Amino acid sequence: MEIHYQINKSTSPKCQVILAHGAGAGMYHEFFESLTTELVKLDMNIIRFNFSYIEEGKKLPGSQAKSVANWKEIIQITKNLNPNIPIFIGGKSYGGRMASHCMIEEPKYQEFVKGVFYLGYPLHPIGKPSLKKAEHLHLIQIPQLFLQGTRDKLADIGLIEELVPTLKISSLSIFENADHSFQVPKKMGGNMNEMYKKLAETIDQWVLSQLL
Repeated sequence: MEIHYQINKSTSPKCQVILAHGAGAGMYHEFFESLTTELVKLDMNIIRFNFSYIEEGKKLPGSQAKSVANWKEIIQITKNLNPNIPIFIGGKSYGGRMASHCMIEEPKYQEFVKGVFYLGYPLHPIGKPSLKKAEHLHLIQIPQLFLQGTRDKLADIGLIEELVPTLKISSLSIFENADHSFQVPKKMGGNMNEMYKKLAETIDQWVLSQLL
């Protein structure tokens, strides 16, 4: 099955960003539509794709190997489309974690992918804090950016703060009172439109720092 992807182009792109969805939603979910819009405004070409299980009509991921293979395919497609524009990769939850595994399985990609970012890295199951799912991140040599909410039940913020300084080139951006979907309760001033802008601006500043 051919990979299903979409490109949203900026008129003057400084980079290409491949953006992967989380486990429970495809690339047309509101989160990705809104974040893509904000990132394009900041002069990035955004490439979104569906993992093959979405195309097969399944609600949840199956084989990790298939998802990593999807990542390999979309990276190669993106590189071939615009070989002279820098590439960054990242994703929401599961999509970001699969991006990290792709970098380990194909270390040659670390020669041209400029960095990988995680929109809520899924560090552990709810109620079972652990760093086990982060052990492979130490093998990544390119910059890594973690965007994490303090109310994320899939990533204890204390463990994330412990992890990030131990990685080779990594940084952490904390979003106060945000959950795994970056939702902040309205009583705490939550506004998703503002959150999308903040997420995009955070990614943009990180991208710019890697392009200097």
